[in-house]
Amino acid sequence: CDGDAKYNARYILTIYKQVAKPRPVTAIVILKNPASTCKDTIFFSTKLDQIYDVDKTTTHVINTLFAKGSPYDKIITCNLFPYFDNIPSTINSVYSNLLTGSPNSYTENLNKITTTIQQNHGADIFCAWGQSSGITSTIYDKAIKDIIHILRSNNITIYYTFNNGKRQSYTLPVTPFYPIHGSKW
Repeated sequence: CDGDAKYNARYILTIYKQVAKPRPVTAIVILKNPASTCKDTIFFSTKLDQIYDVDKTTTHVINTLFAKGSPYDKIITCNLFPYFDNIPSTINSVYSNLLTGSPNSYTENLNKITTTIQQNHGADIFCAWGQSSGITSTIYDKAIKDIIHILRSNNITIYYTFNNGKRQSYTLPVTPFYPIHGSKW
């Protein structure tokens, strides 16, 4: 886990299928926000099998991407918003000034996503944030536009999702879009 207690934020969560291979096949999954996985252990070198707070979405993403026959050895999850909370009103409050200025944790989150994509060249990118679910549309769409900008700046034109249990590729649109949430794959 990579996060910051000062901002109650988790930027990156990296999970390996088994022992890390020198060149693992990587999936980068961009979700909405970290709900609870690693919230209590983010600042320690804790192995995933010792973490007790793995949420439903993370469990579902792991089970889907590490399923039998899947090519992936490594999953990196990122989020539109790094703040640990799944209550829309809290997200709205924390990011209320997103259109006029970015909170430090939000800017750091975008930097971490950019670096993650650049360091994992060739990884499959899964956009999986879903609908806004109560997050103010101007805030939500701004975050999506920022991610689209990062993807386009790194020459990512195709993203993936799961639909009816099958991996599907899509062309990255220019405007905000709402791919199937990782918990619904």
